[in-house]
Amino acid sequence: MPQRVPCPGCGRRVRIADELVGQPVQCPVCKVIFKGDPQEEEEPSRAAPRAATPPPPEPDEEEEAPAGDEEYDDADDRVGTSKSAERRRSRRRRPLNVDSWKAVRDGLARIAASFFVIIGTWTIVVLIYAVGFAVGLSVFDPTATLAIWVSAFVCLMLGVIATFILIIVGLTECREAPEKNGCYKLATISYNLICGSLLAGAVVVIFVIISFTFVYAGIWPLLPLTGGLTALASSVMGLLMTGSLFCFVFFLRAVSQTVRSPGLATNCLVLMILVPVMMPLGPTGIGGVFYLPRVLATDPQFLGTWSFLPLCCGVGGNLLPFGVSVWLVVTVFMVRAAVITYLEGNA
Repeated sequence: MPQRVPCPGCGRRVRIADELVGQPVQCPVCKVIFKGDPQEEEEPSRAAPRAATPPPPEPDEEEEAPAGDEEYDDADDRVGTSKSAERRRSRRRRPLNVDSWKAVRDGLARIAASFFVIIGTWTIVVLIYAVGFAVGLSVFDPTATLAIWVSAFVCLMLGVIATFILIIVGLTECREAPEKNGCYKLATISYNLICGSLLAGAVVVIFVIISFTFVYAGIWPLLPLTGGLTALASSVMGLLMTGSLFCFVFFLRAVSQTVRSPGLATNCLVLMILVPVMMPLGPTGIGGVFYLPRVLATDPQFLGTWSFLPLCCGVGGNLLPFGVSVWLVVTVFMVRAAVITYLEGNA
């Protein structure tokens, strides 16, 4: 009776006649020559048993797994491998949400650019006002002076509009930040407040136009009402801008914590304290500057406490906002650099 023996080459069961059992035969499929002995199939394999695979080593206690929104830069350098402690400490982590952090990087760049735009705008406006004042004194032509001052006002408005556009676009990109440490919520709150301040500014412009219309038409009794509404809208605009700035600094602190920069987070915390302190001192300082000439004009020889106090208020109240503003710009650049380092996996 023919026997069926599996081919060691292809595994196909080959039919072997009784007279060929135990002799070399050839597989008709793969042409492999093997010994046609059906008893070898029933014998257990005599191959040496494989060594048991040792379990992976337990991770060291000092090993730190990546956060939920991070991954290791080297796939072989993970928790549980037998790498040295120096290699583990030098391991680089990359964020999983790379696109979100790239948007934050670009948003911070635009917000930093807005500071330079407003500084350049104020510089141009001051120069135009100075030229207008010099022309008015030299030619005694009020019309020419008025035209120059109107040009300065238009330049100021264009600069302010460009600044707000950069800030809004930058905050829109910062809203792409992840929700870790409240980054997304803080960016959203700052964005909403700055949009509210823009609406309040539009209301201020409307009331100013109405006031000029009343002056041109000779409707004097309504001027106090429009003036009060203008002052109220201006106050609301200032409060909204202050809140937006405060939330933005808070956002910078949250980003610093997320990208593993504790030193920057402490710097932002101090800046958060100075921002609300800066706002009340600014108007006080301006008031001191206007009050000082009156004191000196009344008694030029008097340099006592009442002249020294407004001088300190004027100098301190104007230098402090300027210093805090410069500090804020530098902090924005430092946080942006920390985000770039985090994207490169070097945090």
